[in-house]
Amino acid sequence: MEFRVLGPLEVVQGSRQLHVSGSRERALLAILVIHAGKVVSGDRLIEELWGGDVPGNPANALQVVVSRVRKALEVPDGPGPLVTRRPGYLLDVRQEEVDAGRFGRLVAEARQAGPGDKPRALALLEEALGLWRGAALTEFAAAGFARNEIGRLEEERLRAIELKAEAELALGRDAGLVGELSALVAGNPLRERLRVQLMLALYRSGRQGDALCVFQEGRGVLAEELGVDPGPELRELHQRILLQDASLMSLMAAPEERSPSQGNLPVPATSFVERHAELAGAERLLRGSRLVTLTGPGGTGKTRLATELATTLQESFPDGAWLVELEAVTDPATVLDALAAALGIGESSSLGVAGQAQRPLLDKIIGYLRGKDMLIVLDNCEHLIEACAQVVQRVLRSAPMTRFLVTSRERLGVAGEALFAVPPLGVPEPREQAHGQIAQSEAVQLFADRATAVLPAFVLDDGAAAAVSRICRRLDGIPLAIELAAARVRILPPVQIAARLDDSFDTLTSGNRGVLPRHQTLRAAIDWSYRLLAEPERELFARLSVFAGGFTLEAAEEVCQDKGAGTATVLESLSRLVDQSLVSSEDRGQARFRMLETLRR
Repeated sequence: MEFRVLGPLEVVQGSRQLHVSGSRERALLAILVIHAGKVVSGDRLIEELWGGDVPGNPANALQVVVSRVRKALEVPDGPGPLVTRRPGYLLDVRQEEVDAGRFGRLVAEARQAGPGDKPRALALLEEALGLWRGAALTEFAAAGFARNEIGRLEEERLRAIELKAEAELALGRDAGLVGELSALVAGNPLRERLRVQLMLALYRSGRQGDALCVFQEGRGVLAEELGVDPGPELRELHQRILLQDASLMSLMAAPEERSPSQGNLPVPATSFVERHAELAGAERLLRGSRLVTLTGPGGTGKTRLATELATTLQESFPDGAWLVELEAVTDPATVLDALAAALGIGESSSLGVAGQAQRPLLDKIIGYLRGKDMLIVLDNCEHLIEACAQVVQRVLRSAPMTRFLVTSRERLGVAGEALFAVPPLGVPEPREQAHGQIAQSEAVQLFADRATAVLPAFVLDDGAAAAVSRICRRLDGIPLAIELAAARVRILPPVQIAARLDDSFDTLTSGNRGVLPRHQTLRAAIDWSYRLLAEPERELFARLSVFAGGFTLEAAEEVCQDKGAGTATVLESLSRLVDQSLVSSEDRGQARFRMLETLRR
């Protein structure tokens, strides 16, 4: 069975076209094809199919639509591909059974062809582009569920066209390309790569004046639409045409490929304690969503996990993985400046004022990102939530190949955002006394690694293991706190460090001077989170510190009775503390809440 989305939605079984009728039935099928191989929840399907006009019994109404689609996809020799899988449904098909998947594979193979294998690359690209029968998902152009996928597919189609033109230029097919490229440039006036190819084809065909006119037109369009000058490739070709560079008449060499590892990710100064489950979980989200936010209280290792994940995945992004460090940014109006600087987009045109004055720089950034297949890591966003959310939302809407990995103590609140709560490191259970059991703990491994770095003679022997286990439990497995404690082994053995932590956390000071103050001590990290709270939330935070083993909503309301705080007020403030990662929630039949010991004290 073949599912076709590169044009009107079609399903073909052998030589027979299967008919799926009904607007909701076709929309359901389109959603499942877009997410082929992945479960789409029933709630999401109901929202996409009915919007605000939800029927009285939405689950039953959805089941009726699903049954009709399932019947249309029935096959005589077994169950069809539409499968019920909690909490919803999935289309259980292989990549090759969807024309978009086959298109992607053919283009990827063409990219991998060597410089001397242009005929094969051209054949692959012609086969790939031949799969297109019109605009992708034609009938769903106005549907919210299809907007991102249509944008992604159209971008991939244009990139394949550029690759095809590159191969044809390399094979000397200049004159025959002029008409096709002229139409493409007219339809996509901001794509500089197409304009470069048209200028070269014209110049090689003896039309130098026309080639220069194409440049002048492009410069005007870029200035008017984006407020930017032509890029370096376009400017360089313009100069070479003016100089009548003889080398332009030789067959076009493939442009230098960007290094898969291009970007600005830092090289860590310390080793990464393996967090396989967290890396795998965050990676799954990032492969399925264009915006993933890592949340958690200060010191849980959000930044390190994000940079490690970005480093692991950077070869998947042809245009690189880029880190935007926002910790030192205090003015929301300069978020765009930080983003532009990290991406190397030249000097800011911002006037340093939110709103209108920032618009030209935002347009410039979007113009740069449009068509870029890259990952952007926005690190430490919690004090700039509104500004970051606005920028991310605009970029996601206008640059369909760009993905964001965000670290923050609270979510951005942008549509399509996937959340991953970064947990503390695993600590040994009190009953685990054997050295082997203790040494397997992630938290203990981190302590031992950092202790050895400051005191090479440190050994996690039987005597030290029990004390280190106690330290890690006392610090809730929070990486920052454990690293600060480990730094003390230069002057105190683990047993004494553990004893002092029983009295207070004042031992955890004098951190790494290479980081900002709020990550140099545990107290500074907690104070930073506290300062981001409104006064009612600070009051509740202080009162909740009396609960050592967790609490219920009713208990929280009880400790606030003397302040006259109503149920709604306590619930709202408690919700904000959960959003800010200062309180965690658990569902055990009844909602329970817990404050980490490091925060409670």
